[in-house]
Amino acid sequence: MPDRTATPRTADGRRGVPRSAGRLTGAALAAVAATLLAAGPAHAADGGGVAPAATGFAALLALAATATTAGLVLLRPLAAPAPRRLTAPAVTAAVAHLLTLGLGGDAPAAGTLVLAAACLALPGCAGRRAVGVPLALLVSAGAGLLALPTATVAEATAAAGHGLAAAVLLGGVATVLGADSARRRVAHRAAPWMLAAATAEAAAGAVRLGTDHAALGPEGPGWAGPARWVCLAVAVAGAVGLGAGLRRRRQPDRALLRGQAVVLPAVVIVAATATAVALPAPPGRPGAPLLVAVDNGGRGLPLVVAPQRPGWNLVHVGAEGVSVGTRADRLSPAGRLPGATNGWALVHLPPGPSRLHVAYGGRQAVIRLDAGAADAPGPDLRGPDGPECVSAALGVLLRDDPQPLSRCPADALTSGDREDLDATVAFLVPRAEGALSVVGDSSARSVAAVAAVTDAARRAGLRVVPPGSGRHPTLVVTGWAGAEAALRDAARGPGAAAGTYLAPWLLTAAVLRPATGQMLALRFDPRAEPVSRYVAELARRFPGEPATVSGYLAWQGGSPAGPARMYAAAAVSLPGPVAHGGHGRSGFLPGGTVTAVTGPLG
Repeated sequence: MPDRTATPRTADGRRGVPRSAGRLTGAALAAVAATLLAAGPAHAADGGGVAPAATGFAALLALAATATTAGLVLLRPLAAPAPRRLTAPAVTAAVAHLLTLGLGGDAPAAGTLVLAAACLALPGCAGRRAVGVPLALLVSAGAGLLALPTATVAEATAAAGHGLAAAVLLGGVATVLGADSARRRVAHRAAPWMLAAATAEAAAGAVRLGTDHAALGPEGPGWAGPARWVCLAVAVAGAVGLGAGLRRRRQPDRALLRGQAVVLPAVVIVAATATAVALPAPPGRPGAPLLVAVDNGGRGLPLVVAPQRPGWNLVHVGAEGVSVGTRADRLSPAGRLPGATNGWALVHLPPGPSRLHVAYGGRQAVIRLDAGAADAPGPDLRGPDGPECVSAALGVLLRDDPQPLSRCPADALTSGDREDLDATVAFLVPRAEGALSVVGDSSARSVAAVAAVTDAARRAGLRVVPPGSGRHPTLVVTGWAGAEAALRDAARGPGAAAGTYLAPWLLTAAVLRPATGQMLALRFDPRAEPVSRYVAELARRFPGEPATVSGYLAWQGGSPAGPARMYAAAAVSLPGPVAHGGHGRSGFLPGGTVTAVTGPLG
């Protein structure tokens, strides 16, 4: 019996070019022309820039044509297309790949060129199954790898599977539409494979969208839930239809592959399983503070979540105008907190995996979190000392050694801080005219600091008087939040001329605005080499975040040894660029300097 799916010949015996192939070629040429027209205005306006829509359209055209060409070769036994019918999508794919590369697409140049060459080779290999089928499989897998970013072998395998599914779907449609006769029979042959591919993709999508710690990337608000149910419905319907079709006893048409009734359900199961395996684990360590850079369409937006434990957590972002939340439809703006810089917001995390939605600049992204078990809650960061605790956690994260956050700097007064306060009191003895004022708060560290200063002053023969009671120096030992108000009051009080002195942990930009010569005792030089490395790493990982003493000590792993010196903070105005950590501006005080004014204190 003659093969009714063969391409008809003309009167002189030559194979005719089907009208569908001519229409496909015309559509491809029109698409290429539209891409060039879309890119043209950008070249004229920006001197060589390319409109993003043009690059994206060229990449989409390249991938669609590549998948169609590979699918036609894979499904060729169902309705053998003439070589000329394969030439149109193959040439379209190669041209579109080269066009994408010329327009500055993100795909690797070597991979794009290899894929374009492979597409051109497919029509010549289609008649030899031993060569054509493996090449078509490689081409479809390569299209998936170029289209989807991958970082692990599991992700690469899933991307290759997506490329193969696209080839079967688009190739099946092209095979059915290109059949010159017995189109219904060809459709009947191709339907199980197309249905299996669609069911596999829907099952994979349902798994990906339904997993709490899935990497969803940028997404529009609220679409993930409905999309998951749509994918689930398609997967169930496809599985039912596939099972019903494969159970039919009558098989009037030949199958593409022996054992098709076993292979096709296995494809669906493997796709869903591979997608679940390919889902990356949440970044960082479960139950430990997390530092990530959120993709906002330009440079990364730095973000810290601490302590990343079940319950209330503090989110710190490196910009203003950011909103965060555990639900896309319930976001809270990140605002400024007293004594701190950039944006802050509180979120309540459940035990185990969850997601944090971040909206910024008209875009929304999702961050995967894992707060760990519910039996070990972290410190409560809802109080005024929360930002300082997050800064200390950030210092540890800069070492790429995330550890669960168990305590905060304000929980206790260290021996090093006590010695620095003793040195400050000793420095004030000849300058205080018999008395000094101490400003504290209710934190454990501040209460201990007030007691330590009072004891040191008594031993030195100084009285401790209430703030604003005379022309006496003021020593501030509060946390960051209380220091802002204390410095304002001291600047307006009668003791302003006698000077304002700070506890060492108050060396932070938000507290020292404006910097008017406040003095504090430190055991390290803020412009020395070890500190400069911390400042540089902080600027790289969290741009725009000023350095802090708590962050530096956490990054270094403890308080430095040696005697303290008195340092003065002051604003400076220097022409030209000045490097961080140099002899001008300080990473602790952008726009100012922190300079030693004494030698080692005994």
